[in-house]
Amino acid sequence: MNTLPSGLLPVLSKAAAAAGSKESGPALLALVRTGRAEGKWLAAALRSPEPGTREAAALALLLMFPPPREAAAPLLETLKDEDLKVRRAAASALGNYAVASPAALPAGTVAALLEATRDADPETRNLAVFPLGRLAPADKSALAAVIQALANADPEVRVSAAAALTAAGKAAAAAETALWKVFRSRDCRQKTAAARALAAVKPELRRLPAVARALRTICPAAKTAPPDPAALPGLAPKKKRKPAVKAAP
Repeated sequence: MNTLPSGLLPVLSKAAAAAGSKESGPALLALVRTGRAEGKWLAAALRSPEPGTREAAALALLLMFPPPREAAAPLLETLKDEDLKVRRAAASALGNYAVASPAALPAGTVAALLEATRDADPETRNLAVFPLGRLAPADKSALAAVIQALANADPEVRVSAAAALTAAGKAAAAAETALWKVFRSRDCRQKTAAARALAAVKPELRRLPAVARALRTICPAAKTAPPDPAALPGLAPKKKRKPAVKAAP
């Protein structure tokens, strides 16, 4: 934890409390590093009209251990924020709550996170799976939500859901049937992720030849399409100039 001159703390506190200002976000993050951030400021900042302040407040909650109870409900609301960066920061911070302070999460958290796994943004979808997985061992509704995520249209979400169930271990035994469906995928990452989860929720499945083979499989790195030269400055193909047509004398 960093220390700041005592005279600077009141200035930062005043700036952090002004939730509508552009200075609020940086002040909140500075206070977190000193251990002086207050939940009531963060809760107010999450409802600021400034997207940057809302994002900074969510990031501050990601850095706090444990995060404050009074900011949990406003944080959950920001999962539906119109700003992409705010939604991503909120999903990340909810993961911190799921790890450090699950009892502080309000009713409706699981439903909101499950809805976030269908967000238009791929990164937000993936980030929402982690807190669900952390809650799953002790919360049947969270486990059911992770099992639902195994059928998500996004293959990356399915991989993340399988990874979350791997961490849950035997407590996620109810996911076995859904995991077999993912295991049958031809996609290497989905298959191996499902194999690891199956081996975690039911260790005796490791002895099955198909599961054992998948556990030993190393998937090739994802291929990325080469960049379009037209989109890169200086590399766009030069247009050929048509020869000038001389006028007849």
